[in-house]
Amino acid sequence: MKTDNHIQGRYLADVTKEVITDLESSKYSMVEWRISIYGRSMAEWDKLAAWVVDNKLYSHNVRWLIQVPRLYNVYKAREGMANFQQIIVNLFQPLFEVTKDPSSHPKLHIFLQRVIGIDTVDDESRAEEKNFRKFPRARDWEFPEEPPYSYWLYYLFANIASLNVWRKQRGFNTFLLRPHCGEAGDPNHLAAAILCCHSISHGVLLRKIPMLQYVFYLEQIGIAMSPLSNNALFISYDRNPFLSYFKRGLNVSISTDDPLQFAFTKEPLMEEYSVAAHVLRLSSVDMCELAKNSVLQSGFEQDLKKRWLGPNCHLPGVAGNDATKSNVPDIREGFRHETLLAELAMIDRYKVPKPETQPVPASDPVPTNGQMSQLSPTHSASAAMMTSTSTTQSLDNDQAQSIIFPELPGAALPPDMAGVRPIRSQNSVHFDGAGLSSPPLAGTSSLQSVKSWPPAATEAGGASPVVSGASSFSMDGSEPRLVPGMISHATRSRRRSSVAGMPFRAASSTMDQAVDQVPE
Repeated sequence: MKTDNHIQGRYLADVTKEVITDLESSKYSMVEWRISIYGRSMAEWDKLAAWVVDNKLYSHNVRWLIQVPRLYNVYKAREGMANFQQIIVNLFQPLFEVTKDPSSHPKLHIFLQRVIGIDTVDDESRAEEKNFRKFPRARDWEFPEEPPYSYWLYYLFANIASLNVWRKQRGFNTFLLRPHCGEAGDPNHLAAAILCCHSISHGVLLRKIPMLQYVFYLEQIGIAMSPLSNNALFISYDRNPFLSYFKRGLNVSISTDDPLQFAFTKEPLMEEYSVAAHVLRLSSVDMCELAKNSVLQSGFEQDLKKRWLGPNCHLPGVAGNDATKSNVPDIREGFRHETLLAELAMIDRYKVPKPETQPVPASDPVPTNGQMSQLSPTHSASAAMMTSTSTTQSLDNDQAQSIIFPELPGAALPPDMAGVRPIRSQNSVHFDGAGLSSPPLAGTSSLQSVKSWPPAATEAGGASPVVSGASSFSMDGSEPRLVPGMISHATRSRRRSSVAGMPFRAASSTMDQAVDQVPE
């Protein structure tokens, strides 16, 4: 079943409509369906958008994730693809073009309003070549071997980050990076996910790497697990680490994976929940907490999340819990949040000071839980473990001026946005330096300048445009993620507090510096 076959995907569209009808009748079943873009040609986006729009595959119950298979070696062998950069350009140039001028791809512009993120899939257990001390650029990857998982993830992250900056400035929804990760293969996949991703699917390999599991807990990175799917492919149900993750406080939820293959009923998600409840002996409170985690991890709009979980669902701990809507007792939420705060306080107490800073005298008092909100960024427990350019707080102008977004092949901003530096505040984003020159996407021709879409309001006195950060612009939460994964960690505040006042580290400005950050 395809979307671009000889009958223009009509059969798949009819089946999809039937499933959408069932979803709407059940009222409380929401889905995030994955559909593939392969990166073999730039026309794929327009074909997919035409299939969705022409067949009217819209529903309040459905959001879409774009699934990118990692099949460069196949395209290289069969179609003579020149290099890896060709895939990156095919994946992202149409997105930059439609962001610049929605009338250039009108159906794609409509479809993207229901797209919440990008996923990448393939066999993780496949052996990866590790012959490079320093990875080459995308345009220089002309080898027949498949690039490593971390290489794929970095280029997806870098391009989504640049695209999100521009889409946020134009008032459009932004995208998350939510890959399949940790189902099999190298543990480096999970390390790369910590640096680049908003949340992951599966993550069963975390059971073998306690250090990475601990970082996933501290950052509360979402893990959508599918025990029935794992039971059929990788690990038996009784050995699945889902229950241990849940007991330890990791941000886990239950989801389906390939329900046509592994489910036996018309309600595959209910099947996952019911089997977990009986086999793992989950209580009703456990089930409600998992359902709440699922809502918070999802890409549905924040207005919908507030309707389902309460108006303060974005707050951590008891303050964000409405027991009348979530059915999760305050004592459970309080326990989860206080345990996380105690762990962060312990790390802050025993962390090693940086060499360039003065060691903390032994006589200095250790901050207590009540003093955590008073800690400076240098005393932040999360900052002590931070290995990426991330932040959980809004930036003042002086900090924002120091941010440099990477100028990468296939990840550069379009010409009329080159040199733009975002200045973030709690409720708005505006840009300075607009109009500076810079080369367009590598391998593409310069895009024609167009007027802002929609016309941006200006500050008093004719200053640079200001675009509101209202949640209605974002399909993925209360605030669009400018940088997926790293900045999006700020939105994982359900169990976090103001303790994590982390400074934003400047991203690399050259490809050589940026590639050094990719795990080998």
